[in-house]
Amino acid sequence: MTRLHLSNIQTLVNGESARLNQFFFRDVEDSAMSAVDVALWGIIVAIAGGLIIWFIFYAFSGQTKPPSNLTQETLKRLVGSKGRATSDVTESTGTVLVKSEEYSAKTLKGIIQKGTSVRVTETDGLTLLVEKA
Repeated sequence: MTRLHLSNIQTLVNGESARLNQFFFRDVEDSAMSAVDVALWGIIVAIAGGLIIWFIFYAFSGQTKPPSNLTQETLKRLVGSKGRATSDVTESTGTVLVKSEEYSAKTLKGIIQKGTSVRVTETDGLTLLVEKA
């Protein structure tokens, strides 16, 4: 049976401690990041974070608008309603404000000036046909 003296135990512990330090902290000077490395990683993280934030904003930005209920049937309900021309209305293009909503419009003859009162006579697809009121 071998007796371990206190000096032998200290030598054993110191040797193991040195081995553990070499294992966990080896080449610390060689693996340290330079200021350039830190700056490059900072730029990469900032760009990646910006792209993630942009994607989240882009993906959910359309969710705030209610779905459009503009159909030919809803426009036909406006026939006979009065409104106001918000742009010059011609035989091919124009816009009108009817019941607090702006719609594409055109007239069958002539030009209706912006600001003129109009009356919806019929629909053509998703466009209102109007005349002067």
